[in-house]
Amino acid sequence: MDKTLLTLCLAGLPVLTGTFACDDTQQAALERSREAEAEARQELREAKQELAEAKEKIRELDEKTKELANRAKTKVDEAVADTKEDLQEGVREAQRKIDEADKAVARTIRGKDEHPDER
Repeated sequence: MDKTLLTLCLAGLPVLTGTFACDDTQQAALERSREAEAEARQELREAKQELAEAKEKIRELDEKTKELANRAKTKVDEAVADTKEDLQEGVREAQRKIDEADKAVARTIRGKDEHPDER
């Protein structure tokens, strides 16, 4: 082989392999970029799923809280109604006793008026 041709081949070989190596490097970088994008998309999907699950749990807790609050309000309302009824019954009983006492006093007064000497 001619010395010049051999020199050209030896000088051109690194240039040619560099070009191919550069394409391989670009391809590897592109592949890594695609893999990173796929991983990021997967992480985003998982984060969205977790967010949806958290929102559902919050909704369930809100619903449960409202239910418990309504139950507590119902029980309080029932207790208030029972207490009110008890108090009203106590008032009616006290009014009956007052009326009986008034009648007894009135009978006593009338009895003294009818028999003034019985003192």
